[in-house]
Amino acid sequence: MNLKKRILAILTALAIIIRITFTFVPVAAATGDPGKIEAETYSAMSGIQVESCSEGGLNVGYIDAGDWMEYTLNVQTAGLYTTEFRVSSPYTGTQLQLLKGTTALATMTIPSTGGWQNWQTVTTSLNLSAGSQTLRVKALTNGWNFNWMNLTSQNTQPEKVAIPTFNPVAGTYTSAQNVTIACATAGAIIKYTTDGSTPTSTSLTYTGAIKVASTTTIKALATMAGMTDSAIATSLYTINIPGGKAIPGNIEAESYNAMLNVATEVCSEGGQNVGWIDTGDY
Repeated sequence: MNLKKRILAILTALAIIIRITFTFVPVAAATGDPGKIEAETYSAMSGIQVESCSEGGLNVGYIDAGDWMEYTLNVQTAGLYTTEFRVSSPYTGTQLQLLKGTTALATMTIPSTGGWQNWQTVTTSLNLSAGSQTLRVKALTNGWNFNWMNLTSQNTQPEKVAIPTFNPVAGTYTSAQNVTIACATAGAIIKYTTDGSTPTSTSLTYTGAIKVASTTTIKALATMAGMTDSAIATSLYTINIPGGKAIPGNIEAESYNAMLNVATEVCSEGGQNVGWIDTGDY
């Protein structure tokens, strides 16, 4: 590095130290993600300088082979992360490396973007452990600028649709019920069954109250594009009308309310059965 560049580097470093001391706010991790980290917010560096950026703010430039910047970040959840680097270069074949200690996590080849302030994003994936850690961006070659990097988790699961709810709730009733199904997730589609089977995307679509006149199990599933299906909701309605038999259910032949000309007898399966049945008997 020539004398002029050394002097400029010292003055720039002093300016950055002052700027970081009074205005730098550490990058706060989003839920599970370190998020976007500006290149000039390094915690330590060697050999680089900063300059005004065509995309606003500052970028790191004047990068020589062997120069580096370190960034301390908080990873809330261990796992695989998509890592984007916003870079520029008028050359082809320039490279940077991301390290944790002496371990290289990724090596990136920077494309020719057509100029020092023409920016492109290059992307890689890397595994990160949870907790506070320091990553180093190291120049394997000179001839490129650096604006920011962004780390987002690939482990994030889509939000789950709320479980459907029933009105009235499950229970025993002495009259037929009109059962409505609702979902707290606006716009969700509700699929349901009344035969005890597990609902799927091909099951009946809920459009209005379901009349339950006999003992019935209703199961419901809520779905919505871009979200994970809800858990299965189950509600059993036992309809027991006074003076009548609860159905579906087992009705013994001898428990008739009225009859004509039949007789009961001991049954080999236990209890009694109806026998002595002639044509026209009931």
